[in-house]
Amino acid sequence: MMGNRPVGKKRLQHPAACPLCDQAQETIDHLLVSCVFAHQVWFYILQRFGLQELAPNLEGGNFDEWWVNASGRVFGQVLNGSNSIIILGAWNLWNHRNRCAFDGASPSISNIISITFEDL
Repeated sequence: MMGNRPVGKKRLQHPAACPLCDQAQETIDHLLVSCVFAHQVWFYILQRFGLQELAPNLEGGNFDEWWVNASGRVFGQVLNGSNSIIILGAWNLWNHRNRCAFDGASPSISNIISITFEDL
């Protein structure tokens, strides 16, 4: 694993690589759509509602583009529900990332999925 580097005004220690997959430099787009960990989370969450075809692919891209594309593929109440799922999924990925980066938690797909379904 790469060393930690200080970031931000408070000089918090921050991992140089993604704390969820440790395979790439962390960016917000990597964390939310390109990370293999995030990809699995999105697939399982969306699969529960029969929307797994909306899961981001691993080729990258950015979160905003993925969300717009996913939203353009569904309509009506499904659109409202999918937007809620995406917002909550992104929030839980971010919170889990913070627990892994700052509190020493281990990445856990099942933990994020469980928390997300509880919140839904």
